[in-house]
Amino acid sequence: FTTEPETSNSVSNSSTMVFSVATMPANLNVATSITALKPASEVLLGAVPAAAMVLRGGDATVAAETVLDLNRVRIRLEGLSSYGVISSLLMNATLGIFGMTRAKIIKKEDSTVDRIVKTIFLSLVSLSIITGFYTTIVFTLLVLYSKTALGMANDDAFLKFFSQTAYARQTGFQSFIISLVSFTASFCLSLIINYEGPIRWYASSLSALLAFLSMVSWSKLISFGGEILFS
Repeated sequence: FTTEPETSNSVSNSSTMVFSVATMPANLNVATSITALKPASEVLLGAVPAAAMVLRGGDATVAAETVLDLNRVRIRLEGLSSYGVISSLLMNATLGIFGMTRAKIIKKEDSTVDRIVKTIFLSLVSLSIITGFYTTIVFTLLVLYSKTALGMANDDAFLKFFSQTAYARQTGFQSFIISLVSFTASFCLSLIINYEGPIRWYASSLSALLAFLSMVSWSKLISFGGEILFS
């Protein structure tokens, strides 16, 4: 019996793992060889254009073989859940303003202006709470069902659900804007109701001016974001 050197096994095993320079094609450059040696998962996760079209809100039809980039999906869902969180905070703030405002009872001795202001205030508070509640429920359900589909490894169902619920995201965003504007207007009117004398008009006018300037500022952000991201 003859014993082979241990180095022969190591060389034979390593030869199956290392590319021989002599067997490489002559026109194979360094960049091509590096790309060929990339892990398969890295290559697959880079091919997600169709999934990105759906995640941005489009109605694109995605093939069953589409591979999702779960990191980007997670970021997208976290952005959607932010609408629900902010809407719930708006609802709480609106309820706080309603609780501290003396508009629950319209008295006979109230002037015509006070009655009109109280009526508009109650309408705006109701509108802000209802639209904020709608926004919270819509985006909470969207995120909940999306994460459920992804957790079950059913990517096709997630893409189909996300594509067919684009209308819900649009209406949820619109109700979010309505809730925000209604909250701001109801706050300005609460200053008129809670205070007496000329100071209430000064305070409400200043608040309305600042609210209008801020609305102009964030409406431009919404317009730019829509044009850049979704055009």
